[in-house]
Amino acid sequence: MFSGLETGRRVMSHGASTTKRSGGKVCKTHSTCTRVVGKLVDEAERCPSISRIRLGYISAGIGSAHGLCRAKILPEPGALLLKIRDHTFHQEVWIYVLNQRDAKEWLVRCLTKLGLKICCSDDATS
Repeated sequence: MFSGLETGRRVMSHGASTTKRSGGKVCKTHSTCTRVVGKLVDEAERCPSISRIRLGYISAGIGSAHGLCRAKILPEPGALLLKIRDHTFHQEVWIYVLNQRDAKEWLVRCLTKLGLKICCSDDATS
């Protein structure tokens, strides 16, 4: 991974389980993300097929996932919607893409590297 100084981004720790991202490909509407999503954003910014990343709100206080982290990848026109489920958090991430197939392959590699169970749109039920 690369540091914020190399990319003109700011990365700040914000509490025990969240961080903030700003600059680079990250949209400014909402910048707080869970640690898992933060690692994913760091990796996704390196993909040439990804143009923008928009972080959704964090749903906290949901039941425990018993240590299981998982991701759903859902295709949308011009974008991929990722639904990331961390231990007790849920966050949606919109990934705007130039080439959906290449971006999806890149994201699957990143999510696998992070140890998340992946469910793609062909076998996903929202």
